[in-house]
Amino acid sequence: MEEMIKGYEKAPVKRFFLDHWRQIAVVLAGAGLISLYFGGYLHIPDPMEGKMAKVFSLTTLDGRKVNLSDHLGKDAVLLDFWAVWCPPCRKSIPALASIAQEYGPRGLAVYAVNQQDSPDAVRNFLKSEHANLPVLMDPESVVGNLYGVSGIPKMVLIDHSGTVTLVQTGYGPGSDRTIRKAVEAALK
Repeated sequence: MEEMIKGYEKAPVKRFFLDHWRQIAVVLAGAGLISLYFGGYLHIPDPMEGKMAKVFSLTTLDGRKVNLSDHLGKDAVLLDFWAVWCPPCRKSIPALASIAQEYGPRGLAVYAVNQQDSPDAVRNFLKSEHANLPVLMDPESVVGNLYGVSGIPKMVLIDHSGTVTLVQTGYGPGSDRTIRKAVEAALK
């Protein structure tokens, strides 16, 4: 009888440690998946992917009008919705300029679609980063809302036919590789 009581007393302690280790394992697995996602190693498709891009018209930082419909059937288009105050956006813009320079001659039009910053703030940022990139001004976030932008940076890749092939929110390690891979596929 004494043996049974000792075994019974140990069971709750044993169960506590098993439950505790299970909880730690679940938290670590979740953290790992989140790291993979934001690192660009895990892509969860956005509902917009596979659908036709929504046509819009915006003005560039230098006052030129750009219509998405002018690119359809000719170019793939990469849109980066961003703002000057956003730290991940500040990292994505130089990488985006590099992608534009590399893939532009192959038929990729790249636009940084600024969300609500003043033209002077955008000019100063581009100058400080030595980024040569066409910027579309979206002061009221009309196009941002059209594309469901709720977090920035948000990259939207549109192929020649006007189909959205990639939507990526956030920018971190691995993002550049994911975007370049999608651009290569969109240019084929």
